[in-house]
Amino acid sequence: MTGHTSPRRRPTLANQIAWARGQATQQARLAARATDNSATRQRALIAKAMAEATARSLLTLQSGHRE
Repeated sequence: MTGHTSPRRRPTLANQIAWARGQATQQARLAARATDNSATRQRALIAKAMAEATARSLLTLQSGHRE
């Protein structure tokens, strides 16, 4: 069966929440290793805040949605 590709499954809401939480944790680690007031630390803190906001938003969706 050449040329056959299986359809990709959409990530579940729970998977998306787990991914966002993992990103927040990873960015927190990166910020902790960076020197104070460095651009790397600032970018990591911004990315962490965005990932946390994404997780909170997805949790809000999940509370009104059951898969």
